[in-house]
This record gives sequence, C-alpha cells and structure tokens, in this order.
Amino acid sequence: MMHNFYHLDAGDRTMREAVRPAMAKACTIKRMLLLGIFLYGKKVGEREFFLRRVTTLSLYTFGILSVLAKISKDLKAGVRNSSNLNLLRYLLEEAKEARCSCKRTLDTKKRNWEQLFFMTLIC
Repeated sequence: MMHNFYHLDAGDRTMREAVRPAMAKACTIKRMLLLGIFLYGKKVGEREFFLRRVTTLSLYTFGILSVLAKISKDLKAGVRNSSNLNLLRYLLEEAKEARCSCKRTLDTKKRNWEQLFFMTLIC
C-alpha cells in the first residue's frame, strides 16, 4: 500500500518526504509486534504500555497515509489545497516526536514502576 505513494507525481517536497517516515513507522510497528509476541508470548494482551506504544505509532501512520491519499486524490482532480499540506507537515512533526518516545519494545523502569503502583491501588 505504501509503495503506491512512493511514485507521487506531486511537485511538493513534503509529500515525497512523508513516504519515508510512514514506511519507517510501518517497519517499527512490524518489528515491535513480532518482538512483543516473542518476548511476552500469550501475555502480550496484558502489556498495556507496549500495546499503547504500538497503537500510537499505528494511528500516526494511518493519519499520514490518509492525508497523503487525500492530497493525491485532490492533485489528480487538479485541486491544490495548502491546508492539507500544512496538516501533513503537522502530522509529520507530531509523528516524529511520537516515534522517538514509542519505538521501545520493552517497558522502561518508569513504566514498570507505574504498573506496580497502579496494581497496588487496585488490590
């Protein structure tokens, strides 16, 4: 699916540059899911911090691809809408920050302490 966006006819640099981060996020998601299943096994569904990171990356990837599809459709119809390009630029910056904080497969010490703390509140 993402390879369809690789050959964009758009003259805007932002669109061409959006393909690389989208592909990187997709590879990160795939790697995280495979490692998560390998590390956590059947208990992967109980790893809420891990699942939240995968979901966050998935949503940003979906957002970028959706905006790219919309812009591509508009360009084929002969319409140039700068607000869509601005939205794409914004999503790219947001996704860059999210990828830095979410690409870990293992929980950090902070997440482990949070989980322990919240488990003690429940019990």
